[in-house]
Amino acid sequence: MRKLLTATAAAALLSAPAHAENFYGKLFGGVGFEQDQDFSGVIAGVDSGAGTLETDTGYVVGGAIGYSIIDNIAVEAEIAYRANEIEGGFVNGSAFTANDDLESLSFMGNVVYTAPSFAGFTPYIGGGAGAAGIRFSETGDRDYVFAYQGFAGVSYPVTEIVSAGVEYRYFGTDEADIAGTLGAVTTDYDAHNINLVLSARF
Repeated sequence: MRKLLTATAAAALLSAPAHAENFYGKLFGGVGFEQDQDFSGVIAGVDSGAGTLETDTGYVVGGAIGYSIIDNIAVEAEIAYRANEIEGGFVNGSAFTANDDLESLSFMGNVVYTAPSFAGFTPYIGGGAGAAGIRFSETGDRDYVFAYQGFAGVSYPVTEIVSAGVEYRYFGTDEADIAGTLGAVTTDYDAHNINLVLSARF
């Protein structure tokens, strides 16, 4: 499935003809809801084994360049950054506290379907695949793994070329191996975001 998503997004991006009037840019940002991340590994000074990282509500910021292939279908190249503070968790049943963040830096190719407008509002839905670098913020290098996402939202025109909207986005990754002052763990990364979106056609 991941190979199909990646191939579809890449093929769509490469096959789009270059007509400047069909290009658009997009900025988005919002909240990342509190999410528990399952892991296996070692928490420094506590224990080793299976456990859960408990994170506070965080944030996401990102942007994309898109191209409308036809009226209802567009492809996008996107970059986004997410961060959630780790408040603590459990490993082998032992509780621990933490002073660190769990971060994701993602590079995605998306395909977006835009539905017909109703009373000025334009619904859309999309999905994408790519890569994300996961790490603890205090120390350690990013481990880049396969990433995927799905999103849906609605936009409303502010001017002839600028639109604003709101969307829900789910983002997930394969397991990443990360290490830092907190410890050394293997964990996947899941995020649920509510974003404000601002887009403009060139």
